[in-house]
Amino acid sequence: MANISKVTELDFTTIKQNLKSYFNRPNSPFRDWDFEGSGLNYLLDILAYNTHYNAVNAHLSMNESFLDSAQIRSNAVSRAKAISYTPRSRRGARAVLNLTFTRRAGSSEEILTLPRGTTFSTTIDGKAYTFSTREDYETVFNTERQLFVFDNVTVVQGTLTTRAFIVDSAVVNQRFKIDDENIDTSTIEVVVTKHSASTEEETYLNGDLFTSYDSQTLAYFLSENYEGKYQIEFGDGIIGKKLDNLNVVKVSFLSSAGDFANGARQFRFIRAPVDTPFASIAALSTLTVAQTAYGGDERESTEAIRLVAPNAFIAQNRTVTVNDFEALIKKNIPDVDAISVWGGQDNEPPVYGHVFISIKPKSAYFLTQSQKDEVLSYLNRVKILTIKPQIVDADYIFLYFDVFFKYNPNRTTLSRTQLESIVRQEIINFNTESLGGFDKIYRYSKFLSTIDSADPSILNSNARIYVYKTLPLYAVNALPSTLDFKLRPYGEVDQPEPMLISTGWKYNNESVYLSDEPIDGSSTERSVYIYKLSRDLKTQIRVFSDVGRFNVTTGVLSLNSIPSTFDTQIQVKIIPDSFDIATIRNQLITIDIAQTLVVGDIDDTLNTGAVDRSYDTVSRFRENVKLR
Repeated sequence: MANISKVTELDFTTIKQNLKSYFNRPNSPFRDWDFEGSGLNYLLDILAYNTHYNAVNAHLSMNESFLDSAQIRSNAVSRAKAISYTPRSRRGARAVLNLTFTRRAGSSEEILTLPRGTTFSTTIDGKAYTFSTREDYETVFNTERQLFVFDNVTVVQGTLTTRAFIVDSAVVNQRFKIDDENIDTSTIEVVVTKHSASTEEETYLNGDLFTSYDSQTLAYFLSENYEGKYQIEFGDGIIGKKLDNLNVVKVSFLSSAGDFANGARQFRFIRAPVDTPFASIAALSTLTVAQTAYGGDERESTEAIRLVAPNAFIAQNRTVTVNDFEALIKKNIPDVDAISVWGGQDNEPPVYGHVFISIKPKSAYFLTQSQKDEVLSYLNRVKILTIKPQIVDADYIFLYFDVFFKYNPNRTTLSRTQLESIVRQEIINFNTESLGGFDKIYRYSKFLSTIDSADPSILNSNARIYVYKTLPLYAVNALPSTLDFKLRPYGEVDQPEPMLISTGWKYNNESVYLSDEPIDGSSTERSVYIYKLSRDLKTQIRVFSDVGRFNVTTGVLSLNSIPSTFDTQIQVKIIPDSFDIATIRNQLITIDIAQTLVVGDIDDTLNTGAVDRSYDTVSRFRENVKLR
């Protein structure tokens, strides 16, 4: 056997050089050959190419054989199928409508059924989308209003599509491919008849809904094939009922537009199914939107499959640990961007027997009530009886900055404005990539490093950091409220300057604001008051004193009921004591790019011809005032 020691290289040039070194070894009968000669050089090229080709092929084949490293979707899907994981399909957006119908002249019907398959339409950016009901809704004629009233009718976006297949018992393990990449698998309905002329039907359910099977279980099994299309299979007579030859399989589903219909808020009633008596009984009177369209999502990505499939396998379709909750929610609930789950024992204060769940959707800051109901409805099917799941809203910490950077104009052809735009875009990217989920830490040095690397001409940067949280105010039924920054503000408890400020709101037709002041003798708290500004906008005029307390050691702001003319939302702002900010449980950090200031400046010390080459520094605070 040849004594070749270097066998791990993948690079073509290195492989070829190793072949030459082998032939030129001492005592080699070929050491005097001219390996750069045209004939031998071609032979070495072929040997090196063949080795390189086989090595790369083997390397990629091994990568694609494991779920963690597979890059091709079909391979990741195949590995996930081995652990009983089916990637989530597209999901159609859902909306909740309130409807009233008049009773047509001559009709005396007291009960009206809004049938399954009733269609509605909406238009977004000039494109029409169809929504429909997925179940029957029934109501009794309201004699007081002289109307049929339907509240909280859920409609789902998608075009109703049906595929029919004939069972051929001569085909081993027959699979029925659904050739529609836009299928919403959560809307699949499978009906089997004995033959094409039969009206006797049996409805089959998704095998994931069963905890045990026998030879008569009416279950179908859904999977994704190597083409990226979904397919269904049926039992073999041992696990699930086996189909007979010439049975007809009818599969109906919605073909969805994914997340494109999210946010729809205006709908038109189209019609009820023509084979129902609905049109002869009632006519639309009013249509209002109780919940704008939400929850539309694209099919699960390859990266998501690699992440979720192992945890879903561990969960085994039941929720015991917090990881089980996270994996199954990601698998079955669309429009989930980030999720945090913690046990009641880790809550503040502890609530034993509960598990808390906070979800950030992709299309908004918070889940709608309908989305929360959908999550809880699913969890009630898979949770342990003694555990009560509870959904809490994400707690946002908003950051904004004054960013300053110095640059060398000799290293770039870009203007200052263009560099500022590049830096602003890098901040947006940093927000998405580094702060997009729960349990994230804002690291000041990483933030500045992102700015410094935005362009080769940027020499250095610094940033003033500010934090705010939103506070809702109500015109009526105002109640005491609490804002917990969960961080210490910058400053001393007895300083005369304010440690917090707020944006304004209207009270008695005047703009008023929050601020704070020291309390004599207190080492932890400051008093919060409401003020307005004088006509010259320079002097504070006290409106209400002592409307709350701000604990500077914990960052908790406790307020009494705050008066307001209108329902509104204000921002309460502080400067954090630390340049780094960490989160726990349901906290999320996000950068408010609209309030972030970005200023570039030429470094004058690089101008060798200048008489005065001073370096202009930037104060840590705006105009030496701690907070404005």
